[in-house]
Amino acid sequence: MSASTPTAAPVLVCLWEEARERARAIRYAVFVEEQGVPVELEWDEMDAPSWHALAFAVDGVPVATGRLLPDG
Repeated sequence: MSASTPTAAPVLVCLWEEARERARAIRYAVFVEEQGVPVELEWDEMDAPSWHALAFAVDGVPVATGRLLPDG
């Protein structure tokens, strides 16, 4: 790894409105396709009031997501 290679993925923390499209794509791939979670269970009423984190690869592609519920 060279000195110019990032050691951490940039992370964006935002509300669902901003994260929705990118977070849904990641969650669908991981939970529905890879883990077999029924699609109707993957999104719920807690997405809108939660904070969402998106981590990005060095090329700007979102590669991970997580959410923090309002009650922590």
